[in-house]
Amino acid sequence: MGTTPKIILRKMTPKDLPAVHKIETDSYIIPLSINRYLKCLQSEENFGLIAQVDKKIAGYVMLKFSGEIATVMTFTIAAEFRGRGIGKKFFWMILSVIKHNGGKIVKLHVRANNIAAIHVYKSCGLKLAERLKNFYALIHEDAFLMERQI
Repeated sequence: MGTTPKIILRKMTPKDLPAVHKIETDSYIIPLSINRYLKCLQSEENFGLIAQVDKKIAGYVMLKFSGEIATVMTFTIAAEFRGRGIGKKFFWMILSVIKHNGGKIVKLHVRANNIAAIHVYKSCGLKLAERLKNFYALIHEDAFLMERQI
């Protein structure tokens, strides 16, 4: 396995939303709309970040801050960039941003059958806190609540 490509971390802007939405629709059965992302970007409690590799958006995250708790609302790596260590490296960068912005705890929900994502989160120190039955009701899937202190 080669080395992980260089990731440029930057703040998400409205100009990124068409590319983010393309990754979203390619990755999820029920994708979030561009409007939803735009509303998140306009909110003071939300924070969007882009992972850029070779001038292409390789992934993105939308965080919601509530005091010292940062919730990962969505974290996605584009299909063409998966399996190259980018998700793990990007998530470590996200944890650093959370800490820099006063976050003490990070939480997220992940589909219980998303083994690859769970592996990334565990490798970044998150622990399984709770299994939530039928959390994703529209697709009839359970979720795990995962969290860690920073």
